[in-house]
Amino acid sequence: MQTYFGYQFKPRTDCGVDVCDPRFPNRGPVYTAASSDAAKRWVKAYRDGVVWAMQAVLS
Repeated sequence: MQTYFGYQFKPRTDCGVDVCDPRFPNRGPVYTAASSDAAKRWVKAYRDGVVWAMQAVLS
């Protein structure tokens, strides 16, 4: 399992990556990305308050 800025990346069987917030271990992934690079882009955007990243959590 890889971590990036405190978020955990858990590999999926379909070659995707689940991004999990370790502060909420009982909750599922906060975001699912196609690759670890896409997951890193999402984490960075989410931490910077970019709108698309915030909306991805709500959907």
